[in-house]
Amino acid sequence: AMDGTLRETLVEDNIQWPTGLAVDYYNERLYWADAKLSVIGSIRLNGTDPVVAIDHKKGLMHPFSIDIFEDYIYGVTYINNIVFRVHKFGDGPVTNLTSGISHATDVVLYHQYKQPEVS
Repeated sequence: AMDGTLRETLVEDNIQWPTGLAVDYYNERLYWADAKLSVIGSIRLNGTDPVVAIDHKKGLMHPFSIDIFEDYIYGVTYINNIVFRVHKFGDGPVTNLTSGISHATDVVLYHQYKQPEVS
């Protein structure tokens, strides 16, 4: 319910400062960015199978806002305002798409296939 009466906690462990959320409708997963831990994690929408998808070992530093499209997570970092792209299953390195942007705080992708149709 939108009034919060049926609220469920999906993630309690290994999370400190969640700053971004994105839904992968196709794979039924919720992704979050944790700027303090420098990780992007995900969990199935039913609350099972939590994983750390990408962390600082792949070159990710302080992700702030994220969005998902197809096989990639796009985001912006809290420090240095870098717009990045990384494979959502952690395959490959973090790719910096821009640099030198002042005060970038959000990234949003628009595409007709990004969200399922509602009938």
